[in-house]
Amino acid sequence: MKKMTGLLLLCCLVFAGCGEPAITQEEYDAVVAERDGLQSERDELLSERDELESEIENLNKAIELSEKVTEYQARIEEQHEHAKFILYVTGKIAGMDTEELLLQMDDVYQTAVDSIGGVKTLYENVNAMEGIDPDVNDAIQTVDNMWDAWCDLYEKILVMEKYVMG
Repeated sequence: MKKMTGLLLLCCLVFAGCGEPAITQEEYDAVVAERDGLQSERDELLSERDELESEIENLNKAIELSEKVTEYQARIEEQHEHAKFILYVTGKIAGMDTEELLLQMDDVYQTAVDSIGGVKTLYENVNAMEGIDPDVNDAIQTVDNMWDAWCDLYEKILVMEKYVMG
């Protein structure tokens, strides 16, 4: 019977301690509100991060465009002078008038230089592009197309040079 009374007393003590909540409803509500606020702040930060990543991608494309424009302009200028020389020498050696070829080459040259220059002027200042969503991919494609057109012509001139020079 002593064991039974002791066991009954122990159970009463355990159940009496479990009946009262450890935290109040106000404390619970405060913790839930804080959690919700932190989740909202987290979502805002993730959204801001995505916007910044998009801006970084656009700026990287603008930098790529700027590098291509600079490289292509320098190479076209250098190759243009060489091409004029080759056409002149070819005309003198072959005894033919190369004026028409020079005009066609100059036309391709001028188109390439003007197109690339126009793109450069439009996208020259990377800082000015901040907050703008430019379609840099089209500009890059335009520059690449002009470069390809010039390269096709220049390759033909190099073939002519090899033929003339033996």
